[in-house]
Amino acid sequence: MNKNLFRLQVLMSLAALGTIAYGAFFLLPCSNSFTPSSTPYLSEMSSNFVVWMLICAVLVLFMQAGFLLLEAGTVRSKNSINVAQKNAADFVVCGVIFFLVGFRIAFGSGENPFFGFGEIDPLKGNASALVVMIYQFGFCATAATIISGAVAERMKFGAYLLLAAFTAGIVYPLFAHIVWGNAIFPGNPAYLADKGFIDFAGSTVVHGTAAWVALAAIMILGPRKGRFDENGNPKPIHGSSSVLAFLGTIILFIGWIGFNAGAIQPEAPELPQVIANTIIAACFGATTGMILGYVRDGGIFAPSATINGLLGGLVAVTAGVAVVSVSGAALIGMAGGVVALIMSYVISHHFKLDDPVDVIAVHGFSGVAGTLLIAVFGAESSMANGSRWDQLLLQAEGVGLNFVWSFLTAYVFLRLLNLASPIRINESDELTGLNSAEHGVSLGIDNLRYAIEAASGDPRSIKDEAILKDFRLDIDEGSESAEIGNAFNAILDKHSETIEKLEYYGKEADTANRAKSEFLANMSH
Repeated sequence: MNKNLFRLQVLMSLAALGTIAYGAFFLLPCSNSFTPSSTPYLSEMSSNFVVWMLICAVLVLFMQAGFLLLEAGTVRSKNSINVAQKNAADFVVCGVIFFLVGFRIAFGSGENPFFGFGEIDPLKGNASALVVMIYQFGFCATAATIISGAVAERMKFGAYLLLAAFTAGIVYPLFAHIVWGNAIFPGNPAYLADKGFIDFAGSTVVHGTAAWVALAAIMILGPRKGRFDENGNPKPIHGSSSVLAFLGTIILFIGWIGFNAGAIQPEAPELPQVIANTIIAACFGATTGMILGYVRDGGIFAPSATINGLLGGLVAVTAGVAVVSVSGAALIGMAGGVVALIMSYVISHHFKLDDPVDVIAVHGFSGVAGTLLIAVFGAESSMANGSRWDQLLLQAEGVGLNFVWSFLTAYVFLRLLNLASPIRINESDELTGLNSAEHGVSLGIDNLRYAIEAASGDPRSIKDEAILKDFRLDIDEGSESAEIGNAFNAILDKHSETIEKLEYYGKEADTANRAKSEFLANMSH
């Protein structure tokens, strides 16, 4: 690209971002018109609130479909069924673990500020207890399923399910308790909650936990084959469908409304603003991602930039969605988008880590940014000791504890698991694809690829036309690979014709050689 043109694009992009930030700060409301209220305890939940939380719980649970589509579209088709089944399987496995022990550890009563376990049995409780459990299960399942995107295309299915169960039963609920442990029993000690740490809907508790567990996993697994060249420079591995990835992102966008607003009473005046903050942060984050991606990628609008910007904005605003103004939500959304794109580049180009869905950048670092920015944009009435500086230190302590706990416990667990049995698939299965290697199924396009690979050996070894017929594909004209299959068969037909001609000319040459030999023999007599 022409250097002057590139400089102009950079300047225009910066001007656009500056204009958006200026508009967000000066044109949008920059103060809260309400005092953030806490979620009522079970005994105080009205029937309207139970119904509202149940609706939001369904939206959160439906986000599982969004993650499934996002990951399936981001990985190659030979692994898309595998990531889909991981998203479905971790959903139900996490349900079993969370219902049995995770919910009690996170929200049960006790004297320990780091975990609870007693005086709660939601499966035998009232409607309020059941709906809170379902809603919180959606959060736990989200934390587990985020991990699957980071380890895609190279982690064994069984090992991933064990990691998901460990996350749902130990990693997530223990950290959730120190932040939200007094949500049901107000007298419960909860280490960070008691100090005034703010994470309203889980930028750190859910997304940070998932990201740092994922970081431990990808460090142990290593990169996918072909992700980096011999000099360590990243090489692109293109996904199967950006359409699926965008559809999944839109589902996540809609589901995020339930994620952020489910703990707000339907009659509360702050509910519309919480929903507005969620939508605004996503829009400003996505726009920021598009603009920065345009500059980073040399004048193209890469789908990943828009997706990461939108999700980064949502992750960032989730922590303070109930304590920031509309203006603050817009600026936090922009910050989340910026951090997601910058850290995506840094992680792959400088740390040489292979993260197919940019989990670490989007859910980890954007979550950190949003959690810390509460001290800048949050309502002063929500601050610890009424001090922004004190709140910033407390927020930093929270994200630091989250990293240390989530990363170290997951790293030790995976190291031990890897010693017992390798958690990464072998090279042959990685090349074949996990659809076939792990599940015995494949897409139509996979069958075509297998046939081409079988026929793509040394052409000099294929000297019999009959052998070529073994490689011809049976075409299902209704399948997406029909046209490619027909083209492949046409190549085989052409190759077959070439062999026929070679055989004909070979016979003619043999005849001519025999005639020449006979002629010379007769001349010698």
